[in-house]
Amino acid sequence: MRKILGSHVAQAGSLVNDVELRFDFSHFEKMTDEQIAQVEDFANAAVLKDVEVTSPKMSLEEATESGAIGLFEDEYRGKSEVRVVIVGPVSKELCGGTHVSRSGEIGLIKIVSEESIAAGTRRIRAITGDAVLEHLRQRDAFKHLMHELLGDDPAAGIGQLNSQIEALTSQLDEFVGDRLQTLSGEIAEMAIDLGNAKLVVSRADLPSDQLKELADRFAAALDDMGVARGDRVAIHLPNMPQFAIAYYGLLRLGAVFTPLSPLLSPGEVQHQLTDIGLEKLLADWKKLGGELS
Repeated sequence: MRKILGSHVAQAGSLVNDVELRFDFSHFEKMTDEQIAQVEDFANAAVLKDVEVTSPKMSLEEATESGAIGLFEDEYRGKSEVRVVIVGPVSKELCGGTHVSRSGEIGLIKIVSEESIAAGTRRIRAITGDAVLEHLRQRDAFKHLMHELLGDDPAAGIGQLNSQIEALTSQLDEFVGDRLQTLSGEIAEMAIDLGNAKLVVSRADLPSDQLKELADRFAAALDDMGVARGDRVAIHLPNMPQFAIAYYGLLRLGAVFTPLSPLLSPGEVQHQLTDIGLEKLLADWKKLGGELS
């Protein structure tokens, strides 16, 4: 790592088991693909040389004088002797132990991920031996599947899929807009004349963004119908039982009133709203800070 990234690199943690190798190290930026490839090439070159791995014990002073790198020197201070793992001419480090007697026993090394785990600290994960073979087989299977689904040029196939998704999304937006336009007109036509006011009760089980658009289109529908600004219109949306959208002329207001059960039918909601009274509805809204202008 130091040969590729620089002498500032220091080990910050590690894990070695029969599944993977995890290595944490100090570094200030994400490794590039080229740097990862260089580290892999360096490590695999040492593996393919099949050099002897030895682990003599000596004092910490002797280990330091021999050039061994102490990645966790504080852990070894005060000990009468330490283990130095030597991988031929490639590496000489203080270490708790070794898993092989020759580097060739490791097999191929493949880095499968590189990520940040803290400020100034990176982590690489690598696999070796049979795990690399299985990894390559999985990649080949995935590549084969991509060719089956997307054709000989998967990148071009993904581009075509994105274009199709954009076209379908546009068609869906147009369909939703048309549906909301129709629905707003239908709701407006259901207005019940209460004398000096009109009441609309309707069920609209829609996402929040579509509810907002429906309210806007409903206001426009009232305008098209010639509803005078003096007329008061309220619309109740049962999937938001504690709220109603109230209209004072064509000005949309939010109004809070006695919570209504979402299980009530539109007719029952209409009855309760009529009992509450539109005057009280707007009066309650003004008490909560709502404005009519």
